[in-house]
Amino acid sequence: MSFRLPRSSTTTITTTTTTTTTVKPPPSSGSCVVTGDPHYYSFDKRVFDFMGICTYTLSKLCQFDKNLVDFNVEAKNEYWPGNTRVSYVRYVNVDVHGYRITLEQNREVKVDGKSVILPTTLPPEVKISYSGHHVMVTTSFGLSVLFDGNHRAEVKLYDTYSNQVCGLCGNFNGNETDDFLNPSGQLEKDPVDLGNSWQVENDTRLVNRRIIKLHRLKGCVQDSA
Repeated sequence: MSFRLPRSSTTTITTTTTTTTTVKPPPSSGSCVVTGDPHYYSFDKRVFDFMGICTYTLSKLCQFDKNLVDFNVEAKNEYWPGNTRVSYVRYVNVDVHGYRITLEQNREVKVDGKSVILPTTLPPEVKISYSGHHVMVTTSFGLSVLFDGNHRAEVKLYDTYSNQVCGLCGNFNGNETDDFLNPSGQLEKDPVDLGNSWQVENDTRLVNRRIIKLHRLKGCVQDSA
């Protein structure tokens, strides 16, 4: 009688290790809108009207932070054609990464005074394109500026800039009661004083690696109560 040994069997156990990666959600953003004749809606939802016809700071970085990119957004207001009682946004200037981007009427765009065709990209990672009825400037650090080429301007900003900015759009700290701060950090009593305090009288900026000062608002008429 012969016996057959059973075949040896090998059992392989596979262990699967699951790695969980926590994805950090993107920063939330705030929005400031200037529209009509003109009505201002700050980052913190403060609403007011201001009829000045000069150039005014909408928003800029006011608290130095090495982790935040510097920027400046201005709006040039003019009287409505044929109506000297109300004004509107004539154009918007965006200063970022050494460029001056001007968003003009009829959705025309200039970069450092020269007309450009959209879409276009400026290094590092500044994009200018059409977005619906608006021209939009977008950056990699969370600033977006839109202008419809008529009267409506909007500034969008990541909340990483919360309480680090100033201008007519406010300080973006979630508290609308302190949105009327002037450049000195003092609280103004009404929109007229606030607007006049943010009038751009002298413009010092970097153009073609040269610091220049422009006296471009000489004789500009301020709004008055």
